[in-house]
Amino acid sequence: MKGEYQDWKVWTRGKEVFIGVDVQKEIWHVTVRAEEEGIVHGRIPSNDGVFQKLLDHVKDCKVKVASDPS
Repeated sequence: MKGEYQDWKVWTRGKEVFIGVDVQKEIWHVTVRAEEEGIVHGRIPSNDGVFQKLLDHVKDCKVKVASDPS
């Protein structure tokens, strides 16, 4: 997933952003959509710091997050 979201500020500017997270013990599966466009679909380590970096890319947007605590 690294490198896939370098231009998020351009892709998400002024849009409503939806982040879906499938929470697992070691890896979180993450999907990010801006309106009807898929921006990122991938995996990140199950670490709050890594997830915060993901959120920093959309800090100027209206963000909605949903998780599936399996």
